[in-house]
Amino acid sequence: VGKIIAVKCAEKLIPYTLELGGKSPVIVDESADLDDAIQKIHWGKFLNRGQTCVAPDYILVHENIKNLFLEKMQTYNKSISQPEISDIVNESHKNRLYNLTDNKFDFKTTQVALINADSTKDILMQSEIFGPVAPVLSFKNSDDVITIINKNPNPLALYIFSKNNISIETYLQKIPSGGVGINAIAVHLGNHYLPFGGIGNSGQGKYHGHFGFLEFSHQRAVIRQRFLKQTMSLVFPPYTPFKFRILKILKRLV
Repeated sequence: VGKIIAVKCAEKLIPYTLELGGKSPVIVDESADLDDAIQKIHWGKFLNRGQTCVAPDYILVHENIKNLFLEKMQTYNKSISQPEISDIVNESHKNRLYNLTDNKFDFKTTQVALINADSTKDILMQSEIFGPVAPVLSFKNSDDVITIINKNPNPLALYIFSKNNISIETYLQKIPSGGVGINAIAVHLGNHYLPFGGIGNSGQGKYHGHFGFLEFSHQRAVIRQRFLKQTMSLVFPPYTPFKFRILKILKRLV
């Protein structure tokens, strides 16, 4: 749909702003505070049942802590007592999520479903999930992470749980995305002092607060010369030695 809008705008040279979403990944490395990460990732998937544009889509966990992560997440998942859970938006999307989970997921009673994915070829890795289902993959090093994430179009959000500043900086440099949450999920969306938007397939343009004002305004340059009109004569021909001397003097002063 975004591409259709872009084509129609291009035909009439109309500027456009698109926020399109995508598969927003979560990276959890060995240095991360697991309990903190689990609580925040769960909330990101629980919020409106994962039906938000910046919901964490899939989770990449270092192979040395993957089993521990899954155990802790399942325990935390079961500990949440929430009698009223928002529903999936319609039957079509509910059936789609059922098919993705082989009809094993009870959306009425389960908060978040974690699926142990074997590879990026898993059906859950083929398109944006937009629901309370999270495939979990393992990685050995930062190169694995970068390769896996960059196989998909640039995400609207990138989430990094780590205390390793070198790793964090590597991911920021090597993984293009819309917004980024470091040891945080989704909260950048609510800060109107930050620009919000995507890149590539996840959208174009930025908005929120002052950034939205600039995005949806035409910034037009206007200049009116009232004084020292004769100074412009220096740039008009003929170019004499006298003019060159004056320009050199002005250049030194500037």
